[in-house]
Amino acid sequence: MKKYIYKNEEIDSIILDESFIQGFNWINDNDGLEMDIDWNGQQDLVDIFDFMNVKTKLKFSLVYNIQFNFEFKGQCTMGALEITSFSYIKKLSNYEIEFKFDFSPVGYIKFNCNDFYFEIIEN
Repeated sequence: MKKYIYKNEEIDSIILDESFIQGFNWINDNDGLEMDIDWNGQQDLVDIFDFMNVKTKLKFSLVYNIQFNFEFKGQCTMGALEITSFSYIKKLSNYEIEFKFDFSPVGYIKFNCNDFYFEIIEN
């Protein structure tokens, strides 16, 4: 099993658009948040990863000021959240994180954290 980690600004090389947030896990030991991601992969990494055999997560530490604002409209049932935009702004000692959802659901998740990383585990 191989594990790859893209920490903070290194995530700029990862494309999360059209990926899905499948679940949330609150981590008590560091006031963290972990998101299970169904990552679509990307063309420039096709020689490195077998996208059919990876598990991916986003992990955030010391999360605060979190806002969840999304709505499933129409006759859609609740399911995975399709990410249409992931962004962050680096401040002096933290990051402002924002996920946008433009399909079903429509809305956003915003919060601050001390650091974050994208983890890829390949079997």
